[in-house]
Amino acid sequence: METYIKQNFEGYINGVLFTNEPLFEAIECLLEEIEYEFGEIYNNEFIQALAIRVEDAYYYADHYTYENLRDEIRQDIDKANSFEEIKFNIFEGYCETIDFYNNLIKGHYTKKVN
Repeated sequence: METYIKQNFEGYINGVLFTNEPLFEAIECLLEEIEYEFGEIYNNEFIQALAIRVEDAYYYADHYTYENLRDEIRQDIDKANSFEEIKFNIFEGYCETIDFYNNLIKGHYTKKVN
């Protein structure tokens, strides 16, 4: 058998590289939802952290598709009163979630305005 990949996916969101197209599309949609609700308030560190959390949830919960994850997280975004108060319910139970929430609450993922 002879196989090869003719072309790999490469996408960027604010300079953050994505090589997984479904993940890219999910994160793009979620960031658009955040922008709609709160403005473009997030920084690149948040984009990377969110992508890691979504990808982890996708791999650890085998019954989810990226579309399912995206839709559930969009509901969480819609329920929040501010960017720092978004409660990503799908991420509960993962050890890295505490650090993720601490960074979110403390404003580490909030874009600094000069």
